[in-house]
Amino acid sequence: MEIENRCRAEFFSKDPVFGLEPPLLFAHRGGAREAPESTPKAFSLALNEAKTDVFELDAQLSRDGEIVVWHGPELDNVLLENAPVDAALRAAGRRNIDHFDWRELDGKAWVADHHTKDLALVPCEPERRILLFSELLDLYPGAPLNIELKPTFKNPLKASPRCGMRDHVGRFLRILKESAGDRKVLVASADTDILLEARRQSKERYPSNLTLKEQLRLLFLPPPESPPPRALETTHHRLPAHPKLVAKARRAGFPTFVFITGYGPLFPPLDRDFPPPEDTVLEILDRGVHGLMTDRPQWLRPLLNKWKNRRKS
Repeated sequence: MEIENRCRAEFFSKDPVFGLEPPLLFAHRGGAREAPESTPKAFSLALNEAKTDVFELDAQLSRDGEIVVWHGPELDNVLLENAPVDAALRAAGRRNIDHFDWRELDGKAWVADHHTKDLALVPCEPERRILLFSELLDLYPGAPLNIELKPTFKNPLKASPRCGMRDHVGRFLRILKESAGDRKVLVASADTDILLEARRQSKERYPSNLTLKEQLRLLFLPPPESPPPRALETTHHRLPAHPKLVAKARRAGFPTFVFITGYGPLFPPLDRDFPPPEDTVLEILDRGVHGLMTDRPQWLRPLLNKWKNRRKS
């Protein structure tokens, strides 16, 4: 009984990044299959209806260097003022967020629901607008954030080609420092150069995700002693989120947050179809992961509560 109680206490000890009792619920893009992604409507529903623990969001650069909340980089599911809505014409134009200055998007870009194919049907509602990163910080003060910096952070500015990744990352960190207050933030990137630059400039002020190299080192070598704050962020598939690796990450002080959304072309999403497979999600939680990132936070919240009650009983 003593061993069982100790294991239970370890299982539900607060994660070292956000300081919350697992399993944490991350609203991926605000909940992209329950509301128009990355918009005030999505984030507000995730916060108020799903009781989301952490917003998962992406930061992109517009052509003129403004930091925008968007996964993209394509704007295929966005109604743009004075832009074609026909799919063939959109494809010919290859509309990416870094093809536009912010003035061309501000109050002129409306995000469709995931099932909407005809952009002409998208309502031009303020709650469907694309957000600046600074605006999201103001709208949701104190909300914990998992922010992924996208490859557009490497883009030189058209007006100033010498302004590149170092400057963009620095500006992002200044906005975060000025507006984030005491909120918990994890800064992530799949691009190692961008991630290392963010770590360097912030002097490790914010926890970050493990790079692929760091994940492999964790897999094959002993856990590091006194490591900087990190998190293992990976797909739900069993090989990259194997229970032994999750346990090893836990011993190193790294929480494991897994995407049940799509994770590249090799790893399809669990939560694409409705309802997602509950037994598979419960099995992932049984591995000891600290949180799940989903496009369906309102669907996942009751299941997380069910799992937690079952584990604690």
